[in-house]
Amino acid sequence: KTKLKLLGTIKEKQINSIFWSPRGQYAVLAGLEPLKGELAFVDCQRCEVLAESDHDDMTDVLWDPSGRYVITSATQPMVKGKNWKLASAQNGYKTWSFTGQMLSEQRLRECFQVAWRPRPPQMVSSDHEAKLRKRIKEDPSFTKELEEEDERIRMELMGEEARKRLEMLRDFREFREAAAKRREEEKPDRIQLRGYDSDDEAGYEITKVEYEEQLETVEEVWDEENNQPLGPVA
Repeated sequence: KTKLKLLGTIKEKQINSIFWSPRGQYAVLAGLEPLKGELAFVDCQRCEVLAESDHDDMTDVLWDPSGRYVITSATQPMVKGKNWKLASAQNGYKTWSFTGQMLSEQRLRECFQVAWRPRPPQMVSSDHEAKLRKRIKEDPSFTKELEEEDERIRMELMGEEARKRLEMLRDFREFREAAAKRREEEKPDRIQLRGYDSDDEAGYEITKVEYEEQLETVEEVWDEENNQPLGPVA
């Protein structure tokens, strides 16, 4: 028989549900309704709480298929019944990284269900995937070949207008990288011409100076009873 081994204990958490990552090792401890929405992101291999947070009126926790992201949601039942509730101010969802960093929050007036898009089926067989992984490990440059092939296929599927925008963005990034490289290469010449390093912020002294200048003075007679000016002093 396989013996269970206690790795550690996490105490003093107001939770009623545990959600395991599809990739294992990580889990989310959650206090779903009627509890207060406490969250703990846990590395179960090391028995370590990576982050703690909360989501008021939380009704569900969902891992994405890759095990990298988590959605917590506050929803209401679609059919009226004993546990039916009206739309809550907390209705909506939050997205998190697997380590517990909140990435986004979306409030919705009515929210009945939140779900991840199904992961597309595997395009290659397990044997072929194992061969690809082995080749990548043996030849790191093979990764670049795969990325170039993916880019070629993506470009073929794109519309003409989208393809032009992508090409313009790529050209701009190449221009910016070349300009940055040229600037770095010319740095010794700039220092020699100017006598100092203009890129070194420590070489600058910032002084704040305030000037006050009186442009004009006007004297007026004031009517205190009606709280209004009567006109300039004669």
